[in-house]
Amino acid sequence: MKTARSIGFAILLAFGATSGSWAVDEGQTQPRLSSNEMYFANQTEDLIPLTSGSGNIKGVLCKSASSGILRNTRLIFYVDGISAQTIFFDEYPFSFDNGSNYSTGTIPMNIRFESSIRLVMQRTSASSTYICMASWGLD
Repeated sequence: MKTARSIGFAILLAFGATSGSWAVDEGQTQPRLSSNEMYFANQTEDLIPLTSGSGNIKGVLCKSASSGILRNTRLIFYVDGISAQTIFFDEYPFSFDNGSNYSTGTIPMNIRFESSIRLVMQRTSASSTYICMASWGLD
């Protein structure tokens, strides 16, 4: 019985170690920066257009002259062809940058993709300019 538990634990440990290693960035990515801005309400724009290949997203930063504009913003991540996650800024604690703009600050990430990535900016209401930037790379 102990042997069966030990084998089962070893298998689980092996799967856990393997899946954790997928997110590791060994410094082999080709770094890229993408940015886009929006003005109109109910608008959708690509921050990172659909790409093919493997790599990861390192971080995102968004800025606006109004905190209300950022609160009506969401980022949608399509990892390997699937809508993996949506970030809403509804109750995010914004800070001011040197130009008196509201800013999310750099949001660090390590979103690993194996075949494709697409990052979409979406505004649900309010018309005013805001900009988002993303740091990412392909292997």
